[in-house]
Amino acid sequence: MGRKDEARALFERLLGLCNDVGLLSEEFDPVAHKMVGNFPQAFSHLALVGTALNLSREGGPVQQRSH
Repeated sequence: MGRKDEARALFERLLGLCNDVGLLSEEFDPVAHKMVGNFPQAFSHLALVGTALNLSREGGPVQQRSH
């Protein structure tokens, strides 16, 4: 969509929400500013890695799969 700077800023904000060992919970309470719910083992982290790849290089996984 051509909004890479905005995507990077949002991604950096998300990374700031990780706990002290780099995990993300299922949900985040924006009022209390804390993570709630369980800590999934793969789903959120798989998306995090895919997003990092997409933002770090041209022709990331999303573009590669579209061909």
